[in-house]
Amino acid sequence: YRDDSKVPVMISTVLREVRKFFDRDTVIVTSSGNVQAQMLQELEFYEPKTCLTAGGFSTMGYSIPAAIGAKLGSIDIGKPDRQVVALVGDGDFMMTISEISMAVQLGLDNIYFIVLNNHGWIAIKDLQQAAFGEDRGYGTAFEDKDGNSYSPDFAKVGEAFGCYAEKVSKKEEIIPALERASTSGKPNVIEIEVQRQYPYTGSPAVGWWDVPRPAYLKELRKQYEEDIKDEKL
Repeated sequence: YRDDSKVPVMISTVLREVRKFFDRDTVIVTSSGNVQAQMLQELEFYEPKTCLTAGGFSTMGYSIPAAIGAKLGSIDIGKPDRQVVALVGDGDFMMTISEISMAVQLGLDNIYFIVLNNHGWIAIKDLQQAAFGEDRGYGTAFEDKDGNSYSPDFAKVGEAFGCYAEKVSKKEEIIPALERASTSGKPNVIEIEVQRQYPYTGSPAVGWWDVPRPAYLKELRKQYEEDIKDEKL
């Protein structure tokens, strides 16, 4: 599913570049959404206690405060330089965006809030389209009154809070942006525009993300049954 030539990039591409750049003991945090679903399938973890993610009722708004807590915990155990990364979607980011002010007030360094911006609740849109067809999708895109895609400028928001911030959309821009952020001496907000066109928005939905196709959509149901026939859960 990964196509590194896509602009904006796919989430899979971001995950690959993040894993290339950060240390093996980096703590990586996610909340619910496509970012979490793909991280659990695609991102390698090498050390214990380096993956923090919300479970249960698929909590959103978890990533920012959890990342701050992980950074404070790392300082407390004598690892002040340990990298902490929050991988967060734009809808999720807006739920607890005010907490990045706490990271600035505490003077935290080597903490990265990486915002994967697809201008909506695209994980839900993907499930709607996968179950009912690509022409479906309701209440999931962030748009203005004229139907144009809407998004705050999260990089500028990060700067306004006192963070180092950049906005990128291409694979070759990701690691250079992270390199510049790594020398900032302050919290970092890296906004990455990602694909919002199905099916390049996510990865195959398995486990608790799997929404069966309804039987009355016969062709979709047939394809769904073909896709899952070899699953071993």
